[in-house]
Amino acid sequence: MAIRAILILGAIMLTCGSAGLLLVRLTSPMLRGVGYLGGAFAAGSLGSVLMLGAGHVHPQFSITIADLSILGSFVLLHVAVLDIAERESTLPIFGFVLLGIQASVDIFLILGSGSGRIRVLAAGLLIAAQAAQTCSVLFPQARLRVRVPTTFVGGLLVLTAVLNSTRSLALIFGYFADPQVFYVVAAGTFASFVAVALGLGFGVFWMSTTALTNGLEQMASTDPLTRTFNRRVFLRWCDRERERNVEKGAPFSILMIDFDHFKQINDTFGHHTGDEVLISAVEHMQNAIRGIDVLGRWGGEEFAVLLPGATADAASLVAERLRANVARMRLPEAPEARVDQPIVRMTVSVGVATYMNADDTIQQLLKRADAALYEAKAAGRNRVVVGSRTPQPQQWVATPVSY
Repeated sequence: MAIRAILILGAIMLTCGSAGLLLVRLTSPMLRGVGYLGGAFAAGSLGSVLMLGAGHVHPQFSITIADLSILGSFVLLHVAVLDIAERESTLPIFGFVLLGIQASVDIFLILGSGSGRIRVLAAGLLIAAQAAQTCSVLFPQARLRVRVPTTFVGGLLVLTAVLNSTRSLALIFGYFADPQVFYVVAAGTFASFVAVALGLGFGVFWMSTTALTNGLEQMASTDPLTRTFNRRVFLRWCDRERERNVEKGAPFSILMIDFDHFKQINDTFGHHTGDEVLISAVEHMQNAIRGIDVLGRWGGEEFAVLLPGATADAASLVAERLRANVARMRLPEAPEARVDQPIVRMTVSVGVATYMNADDTIQQLLKRADAALYEAKAAGRNRVVVGSRTPQPQQWVATPVSY
């Protein structure tokens, strides 16, 4: 009677969950994995219903489909995780193999060979195998801001794998030979399946919404081509650094960078290759700065770098290293270049400005860096110019910065 009550309750809850998730998928198509999660709930609900009717209509057939439905729910859960992880392929080949094994075991039993305990043993081990595979995908792709929901889902899957493996091993060694004990274990198994299914549903939905939120935040804060911060976010970082200066007296500098004659790159190679060259140049710039430095796209072919803790001398060294890194870039050969086509190089001009004192503002700092940049342009390009250092900055109290 307890098993029947658990199955009825589980079927109702999983059906409602499936309907809700599928409705969310229809109204919010950007939420990845939710549709597959709704399918997993539907498969679990079908398995519960078939278990309820196993003693009334074609019991062997009902149990076989129920086994496949329950295992299929974990396969669909795996597909949902693949979708959230944005894998190129969400085809669950391993899951199909497991479903094939489960079907073969059930058919073998229908033909009259073996004990029903073999079916329970196989089902437990196959679910554990699928849970383990999902964990192998889940944990490596966990990102910092998705780590909590990922850990929650992974923990439930580990628990599922352990419980099913333990039950299967106990069957192998005959610990459930007593029918009454077997009944109690079966009731506990169904109850844990429903509880874990609901927990996994919540966890995967949590992962999906967190991943979507992070994606939208990234879209709003970064340049879509170079994946650097946009101007709005870069200015926000500058304001934070100025606040830190007010509190701790830490110096900081800004570099304004412009690619020299970038129009020639686009005219020679085409805009598509020009975009690829720009992306590569950004990577070269990133290799010249520290992890705490902030690189942003100011607009067009102009970029800016915030250097926390850097005095004018330190900033000029970084700027020179950045300029040299870009100048070493090798460009592809121009397709069918004209005789009059000028020789194209990838170089940058850099203007350097350092925050002076409490009377200085971010706007004034950027204006000095921009003026230094145009001075570098006027002086022949492919060079670094340090902006005006007057008035003299206050005596900084800061730890040495290594560049």
